[in-house]
Amino acid sequence: MVFRKACDVTEMVHSTYFERAPVIERVLGVQFQPIPGLHAGLLGAFWRSLGDEWPNVSDAPPLQTQFERFGPLAAMPPFPFPLFIGGIGSPRLQILNLTGDRMIQVQNGRFHLNWKGQSGEGYTRYPELRSEFERYLRRFVEFLPGAEKSQFAPNQWEITYLNHIPQGTVWQTRADLPGLFRAIVVPPAPDAPIALETFGGKWQYEIPPQRGRLHAELAVAQDFKPTPTELLIFTLTARGPIGLEPDTNAELLKGLDLGSDTIVWAFKEFTSKQAHDYWGLRDGNS
Repeated sequence: MVFRKACDVTEMVHSTYFERAPVIERVLGVQFQPIPGLHAGLLGAFWRSLGDEWPNVSDAPPLQTQFERFGPLAAMPPFPFPLFIGGIGSPRLQILNLTGDRMIQVQNGRFHLNWKGQSGEGYTRYPELRSEFERYLRRFVEFLPGAEKSQFAPNQWEITYLNHIPQGTVWQTRADLPGLFRAIVVPPAPDAPIALETFGGKWQYEIPPQRGRLHAELAVAQDFKPTPTELLIFTLTARGPIGLEPDTNAELLKGLDLGSDTIVWAFKEFTSKQAHDYWGLRDGNS
């Protein structure tokens, strides 16, 4: 399938945003059927074709092929090891721009665009990032030789928002956590014989009717820059299938829109009003 230019984004359904959001990274991506002729040399040539704006590149382990499935097999664990066309070690290139706030990730079977920022700072809004993703994905597909270009077949959309919530912002101690999140284990009372040390959890939700799935993960970690402090890591990822409609290009973009709206809604619903006030919630629907 040759990637075709879609209609410009003129209005997004979801108008909610945060002036000082804790998001530090947003990733828009597509998984496609691995192409036998797409070797490491072509990936390197694509990087060079991007020009001086994208000077830095590094290798990373390839991402595992995965699908959001529904029905009787949905609850089964994933295959215990990844399968890749071209053998073990097939590269994933991470291509960083001059300013360090954008990264293109490409491998045989995946294409992602990352926005990278800092918690509590301004961030690129979704419509702009979506437009950039379209542009660079189109550029990648058009770069492919004719045989490989004709084999480009997307099969899953994916979008991730990574949030870092440092201690000293919307929370000071573990006792504050029930007031921040609506669905975590409540720490024991101060006079209890045990005290909460750490926690973590994973949740997944269907986006009905079987249009995709939302994955939420919450963990506590240590951040040592610039000084040691505790940090909550809250990751929201939405994924869904492509291939149910004739126009897979339009289906990909509709899926990303659905994923973004779902993540923004979930982040708002999973966190408290006090946190919303701190992060500067602006909601055009309210």
